[in-house]
Amino acid sequence: MPSYTTLARRCALAVAATVAFAFPLTVGTSAVAGPKYDSSCACPKDGYVPGLGTPSTNKIFKDTNVNVFVGDDYETTASESEGLLVVLDDATISSSLFNVGTAGGGSLIVPENNAVMLAVGDELDIRSNLHIGLGFASQGITGGSAKVGGTISGRYDAGTGTVRQNLGSRATAQWKNFPKTITRESKKLSKRATNTRHELSYNRLTIPFTYKGSTSVVSIPASKINKARGLEIDFVGNARTADPIVINVQDDTNGKFSLDLTSFLNDGNVVDLRAEAFGNISSRVLWNLDSSFHDVTIGGAGKAGYQVPGSWLVPSYKADVSLNSSTNGRVWVNGDLTVHKQGNEQHSYPWIGEEPFDCVDKPKPEPKPEPTEPTEPSEPEPKPEPTEPSEPGEPTEPVQPEPTEPTDPSEPGEPTEPTDPSEPTEPSEPGESTDEPTEPGTDSGTLPTQEPQPTPTVEVLGETIEKNPEATDFPNAEGSKSDNELAQTGANPLFIALGAACLALIGIGGAFIARARRQS
Repeated sequence: MPSYTTLARRCALAVAATVAFAFPLTVGTSAVAGPKYDSSCACPKDGYVPGLGTPSTNKIFKDTNVNVFVGDDYETTASESEGLLVVLDDATISSSLFNVGTAGGGSLIVPENNAVMLAVGDELDIRSNLHIGLGFASQGITGGSAKVGGTISGRYDAGTGTVRQNLGSRATAQWKNFPKTITRESKKLSKRATNTRHELSYNRLTIPFTYKGSTSVVSIPASKINKARGLEIDFVGNARTADPIVINVQDDTNGKFSLDLTSFLNDGNVVDLRAEAFGNISSRVLWNLDSSFHDVTIGGAGKAGYQVPGSWLVPSYKADVSLNSSTNGRVWVNGDLTVHKQGNEQHSYPWIGEEPFDCVDKPKPEPKPEPTEPTEPSEPEPKPEPTEPSEPGEPTEPVQPEPTEPTDPSEPGEPTEPTDPSEPTEPSEPGESTDEPTEPGTDSGTLPTQEPQPTPTVEVLGETIEKNPEATDFPNAEGSKSDNELAQTGANPLFIALGAACLALIGIGGAFIARARRQS
C-alpha cells in the first residue's frame, strides 16, 4: 500500500496542469472532459493545494465541510459560491446565473456527487437562475442537493440532486451549533500572543512566513488597514512548507473595518492565479476580526475579479458583512452577508491551521432526533375508601287522605205496599233503588278506595334514595288540588253507614204500622 506522502505526490501531479490555465475564468456549467475524482486523494495534501482551474485542467477534490456560513440573512448578486453554503435564515439570489456547490473556475475542492451543497433555514428567493452542482458531469458529479426550511420561489436546476423545501428546523439542524463554534474559535485565536512582525508602508502590507511548526500570529489595528487604499499584500517565503497564519484584526475604529485589496504577492511578485502558490497561500491565511466589528467590507472598492487570499472569521451576531471582491477560503460570519458584483466568487480553500476549518472528506451523519426523556410515571391515585353503607331508611308513613264532607243523600222512596195485607212487606235491600247509594265498585265511573302503601326504596352505593317509578309530574290546573293534597276517589264509608241506618228505621216503622192494622 502506498504511503500517504506518495498519495499526496500523486494528487499533486494531477493538478500540475494548472500552470497552463489561461485566465480570465469562464463562468458556465458545460461539462468538459478532464481528470476524474480519485478517492485516494479526497482532500488535497498540505503543500499541494491547487490554484484556480476548471474541470478540464484540475483534479477534483472532495470536501464536505462548510465553506460559506451565514448566521442570519444572505443576499448575492455575484456569480458563484463554491463548496457547501449554509444560511440559517433567508437567502436571496439576484444574479443572472448563480452556481453553488461547484464553480466553472475555482479550486475544485467541492462536495461529492449529489451531496447537500445548499442549506437554507428559512425562505429561498431565487430572482434569476440557480444551478446546484452542475458542470462536472464528465468528472462524476452530476448534481447537488439542497435543503430549505421554508419555501422556494424561482427557477433552479439541481441535475440529479434532490431539492426539498418546508423542512423547518431540520434543514439546518446539522449546523445549529455552528455560531457557537465561530465564537469559540475566534475568541481562542484572538488570545494567541503575537509572534510575527508585519510591516505596513504606504499601500503594501508585508508578512513573512515562518517555519516553526506552529501557527504564526499577526496583530494589526483596523485603522491601519482602513486607511490603505488599493492595498497589496506580500507574503515572503516558501508557501508550500510555511506555517499557517492568523491575522488578528483589532478594533480601534468603533466596529468598522474595510479592506481595499487589489492584489497579493509572493516574494514581491504577483501570484499567478493558476499556480500552486495561489492555493498554498490561500489555505494558510485566516483573517480573524474582533467580536465588536459590526460594519465589515471585504474588497473595499475592489473590482470584480480581484482576489482576496485566506479565510474570514466574523463572530459578531450584529455584523453586516459585504464582499466586493472574490474570496479564497472559508467565509464564516454570524451576522448578515451580502455579496456584490457579477463575476465575484467564493472559492473553496480549507484553512490548515485548526481542525474546524480543515477539509473533511467524509460527511458527518445528520443528527438523529434526540429521544425525549420518559416522563416519570405519576403516582396512582389512591382508591377511595369504601364508605359504610347507611342504614336503610324507614319506609315513609303513608299520607292518610283527609275525607271530604259527604254530600246529603237523596231521600229514599216510599215503601211498596204488601200484596198480602196480613203479611208486612219486607223492605227492599239497600242498593236496589236507583236513588240509593251503590255498592263500592259497581259503578265504572268510580274507583274503589285502596289502602295506602308505603313508598318503596332502593339502596344504591350505601345511600338510600326514594324511588317511585309511577310518579309523573304535571302542572296544576286552575282550581285543582295543590301538590300537598291528594284527590278523593270512590264512595265514602260514612255516607253508606248513614243511608243503611235510615233504611232500617223505615223498615221497622213499616212493620209497626202493618201490625197495628191487623190488630184493629
